[in-house]
Amino acid sequence: MKLTRKWRSHDVDIEITDKWLEILNSLENFELVGICAGHVGDDNKYPYIGLQLKEDINEYFSDNWLKYAKIIEHEVSRIFNNDFFVAKLIVGKNNFSFKSVKFDNYNIGLNLTSPFERTMEEFLEINNLIWFQSSIDNILKFDLELNGIRRQLPKK
Repeated sequence: MKLTRKWRSHDVDIEITDKWLEILNSLENFELVGICAGHVGDDNKYPYIGLQLKEDINEYFSDNWLKYAKIIEHEVSRIFNNDFFVAKLIVGKNNFSFKSVKFDNYNIGLNLTSPFERTMEEFLEINNLIWFQSSIDNILKFDLELNGIRRQLPKK
């Protein structure tokens, strides 16, 4: 049975702390789009954190994606560089036309998944507690790195 509680207007897994939610919802470049503590006997048995670039930030990176993709991919690899993190930089490309002008738009996000399956429903195992805290620490580092990369982008 999945135990949840209210945080602001959202239902969240009971194991997810207010501190983690406050940090993840105060990032400069990202918005939290999903977080799960994992559930025993469920398809979602691995804890995860899902982030997406905020709309205005995404617009800057989208317009310059081909120029900055390798730098951002390098930073993801550098910061989330061990078996403790399953990190995926998610880049979706949308092609659309408006008044016969073609546009390419990229939606950029970051998904982190714990390598540790939930084995007990009563409480979050120590390895996943450590995973959440380490993930959040590294997300904060990545958010700061993106600030530096953003300073290199042309102003709109």
